Amino acid sequence: TGMKYLTNTPPIITWSAEELVVTAGQEVDLLADITVTDDIDKNIKKSTVSVTAYNPNKLGQQTITYSVK
Repeated sequence: TGMKYLTNTPPIITWSAEELVVTAGQEVDLLADITVTDDIDKNIKKSTVSVTAYNPNKLGQQTITYSVK
């Protein structure tokens, strides 16, 4: 039939640094050191990645959430 069954696993987001230290109020590009891949599309453009839950004015440790559109 020419059709092929594909199973698409979720994208894998890899960040090259172990941790990021930022001074309060300092802007930072949270997409600069990431790569995104999956089993079908291979390398995914960073423009499809969104970052939530980051506040540059908040002191202390923060959890940053990445998602792929």
